[in-house]
Amino acid sequence: MIMQLSGWSGARFFIDALHWKPPGAGDVPFHYDNSYMQWSIPLTMKALWIALDEVTLSRGPMVYARGCHLWDRFETSGYAQRTQSGVGAFLGGDDFSGAVEAAALQAREEVDYQVIELPAGAGVLHNGRTWHGSQANTDSRDRVSLSIHCMPHNATYSPDFNDPIESRYKRFDSLEIDEAYFPILWTDNGYQESLD
Repeated sequence: MIMQLSGWSGARFFIDALHWKPPGAGDVPFHYDNSYMQWSIPLTMKALWIALDEVTLSRGPMVYARGCHLWDRFETSGYAQRTQSGVGAFLGGDDFSGAVEAAALQAREEVDYQVIELPAGAGVLHNGRTWHGSQANTDSRDRVSLSIHCMPHNATYSPDFNDPIESRYKRFDSLEIDEAYFPILWTDNGYQESLD
């Protein structure tokens, strides 16, 4: 589904995450996923976010900046430091929308915030250039969701950027991405990685 909706000829698994927001859990500040992909060519991914519990306005909804995937790439040292210095720094800030507002200012755009409510089992697909975050869970119930991130199946390592995490899987003599770590899930010629 990610491959077809993205217009790719194949999809390679990058990472998935289970997101548990108990009552009282705070905001996850605005970010965009491609900021984590500087190690790959092309520098792109798509994410499928699936609500495993009902997501309401009070239950930590995802918030998107509509149309922002069309803006120029935004980089500042502060944003780069926040995204590259670990989960504590990323989640520890109390500036929910500062980065996306700065990106909008650079792009000479206004942020059009789109809050997403979903029934359990529903999902949304977003471009890796899409700014998004999630609001606090002020409900009395947990909110659990799953995100699945994929890149094009023919992606390679960048020869110019070594990521402190992902580049550990790079072979010394090749830019090829090893399926042992980032498996090809499907291609339009019918190739499917065995998940046995």
